[in-house]
Formats: sequence, structure tokens, C-alpha cells
Amino acid sequence: MAAAGPPILPAFVAASATGPDRVRTLVLRQDAGTLTYSILRAADPVPGEPELAETAASRNAMENVVASLPAAGSGDTGDTGRALSQFGIGYVLLADPADQALAGQLNAAAGLQPLTRSSSYDLWQVSGTVARARVVTPSGAAVAVPSGPVGVNTRLAPGTAGTLVLAEAAGGWSATLDGKPLTPLAAPVDGWAQGFTLPAGGGHLVIARNETARNLSLGAEAAALVVVFVLALPGSRSSVPAPAAPRAEGAREPAGPAEGTRSARRKRRPQLALAGVTAGRGARAQDGDGTEAGSPVAGGMATADPFGTHDDPGYSPARTPEPALGVAAHLDDEDPAPWAGLGPQIPQTPALRDRPDPAPAPPAPAPSASPRRGRGAHAARHGKPARRSRGEG
Repeated sequence: MAAAGPPILPAFVAASATGPDRVRTLVLRQDAGTLTYSILRAADPVPGEPELAETAASRNAMENVVASLPAAGSGDTGDTGRALSQFGIGYVLLADPADQALAGQLNAAAGLQPLTRSSSYDLWQVSGTVARARVVTPSGAAVAVPSGPVGVNTRLAPGTAGTLVLAEAAGGWSATLDGKPLTPLAAPVDGWAQGFTLPAGGGHLVIARNETARNLSLGAEAAALVVVFVLALPGSRSSVPAPAAPRAEGAREPAGPAEGTRSARRKRRPQLALAGVTAGRGARAQDGDGTEAGSPVAGGMATADPFGTHDDPGYSPARTPEPALGVAAHLDDEDPAPWAGLGPQIPQTPALRDRPDPAPAPPAPAPSASPRRGRGAHAARHGKPARRSRGEG
């Protein structure tokens, strides 16, 4: 046997489920020889109903009653109506397609009265007093006690006394009469139901269930749902840039953009220069016709030629070797590097030492037809003896 889905209840059955007696309905379904059942507390399940679920003892007791229904008409199973009323069941509904054999057994069962037959279901009513809460007097009579969906808050007549029985699984219940706690029974009623000893005198009866564990469980479930909902929300990004963190006093400026860094590197790149560039420029000025700024000739520092060969077109002095290459760092925007001025001290590398001499200068143009001036006259003009007379001496 297993629980079945609830069908639509008739209007008067649904009304009795919400009345003071809180009558329940047993719904039966039979399919391919399998009998399933469900117990409806109202037209629709109410919040809190799962927390009032039966224990193993109450479930076994209910299954035993349902299992006896196919043979209820034989009379061997006892009072079927009385057994159902212990669970607060006031109606039995057999949904179509109904098994006619089962329907016949229910028609003949003790304590059941056929009530309605339609194309959708067959309905029986349980005889006797049926209520979720009842008082069983010492004589065995049952007195219904008005009840709510879960607890009880009502007033009892002065002559009401006996055993207070609640059609709920035992455990977790408490009861008071005029504020005084009632003593729970040592053993559950019928092996599964909650019971209390009710003294005579009547008064204000309150039955409640300890919902601390349930409330904690519901709170944890609600918190978990909130966390899942928050994590499922889409993230958002702010278009306002975050403010830069304050820089500590004395800290260096952060590096600029890539373009500025590239230009700064290009600006600080060391440049190669010829060591002794001033001397080299002066030597080239003597070989050519023009002068350059910075050379000795241009600065008015020319000395007299001891050999008297300045005006001799046929005289070509030997070229001095190229000056050595050195490295001089020229930084446009910073102080001189530690290696500045060390260029002339760097020895020539083999590559520079084996460098071939430059090509010889092109020959001088042919002299004009004008008469050649003697060498003696040129030497006499500068106050020096002629080369020939020096050789003779």
C-alpha cells in the first residue's frame, strides 16, 4: 500500500474538514490489484501538516486498518468504523474506477454507512463520534473536543473527566487545564496516539506542540533559500573608476603610459662619439680648403709652417690615422653618467685596430700655366732658410 493523490472532495466533506471536529477523509484507490490510500485533513493540505506526520507506530496501525477493509464485510475484523474513528477519520471515499468487490465489503462493514455514489467516487460515513480531539470517559463514551488545525484552545464542561486523546502520533505535545500542566500517559493510546489524564472539574484546555525544532529547521531552510537567491543574482559593474590609493610621502611617482616610457628611453639612449673630435676636426680643416667651428685654424690658433709648404700645391702631407672610437654618454635631461670621460681610456678593440685605412684623396688638379714660384722665395717670406741651403749645410 502507498499514499495516493487527493481527488476533489464533495463540498460538505470539505466543510466538515474545517469544522470544530476536524474530521478527516480516507481516500482509497485500487489499480491492478494494488490498494493505495491517503488521509486528507482538509480539502487541501494546510501548512504544518507534514510536521504532524505519523510515526512508524501510527503508520503501522493505519496500514493494518486499511489492509482489513477488503474483508471488512465478513465481520472477522471487528468494528471497522470504530477503528477508523481512532484516527479522526469520518469519511471513506473510493475513487473510480472502483472495485465492486471492495465496494461490497465496505457496504457490509460494521460502523460504515453508504452515503453517496457517483460516476467519480463512492462515499461512506463513519458512525459514532468522530473528532480529532476527544475525551474518553470512564464508562467508555467519547466526547468530542473542539480543535484547531494543530493545537486545541477550548473550554471543557465541569463534568468532563477521563482520558484526553489526540488523534496524533505521541511525542512533542503538551496540555494545560486552567494553566496547570496535564500529565501525559505513560504509554500511547492504542500504541500510537497522544493521551493525557484529564481531572474532573472542567476548565480552560490548551494543547500545544513544541515547534522549536520545526521553527529552527524552517529558519535554516529560509536562510539557505535567501543565500541561493542572492548568489543567483547577476553581478553589476560600476562605471565610476575607483579612486587611487594615497601615495606615501617620499614614494616615487608611478610609471607613466607606455608612450612616455618609450620616449624617455629614446631620450636617455647613450650616443657614440669620436674621442678627440676637436683634434680630428682640426686635422680635417688643414687638409681641406674650408674651416670648421672648433678647429684650431678657425679659432685663430694657426701656427707658422716650419717647412714652408702651405702654398706648395705639390706638397701633400701624410694623413694622420683615424682617432680611436670611444663611448661618451650624452644625457639630455640628467646628470652625466658615472662612466662619462672614460672614453679615451678604453683600448681599441681588434675590430677597430684592423679597420682598413680610408681611400686616398683624389689627386690635386694640374697647376696652371703661371710661372712657378720658387721655394726659396716662399721660405724667405716667412723668414726661414730655403730647404736646399739647409741640405747643403
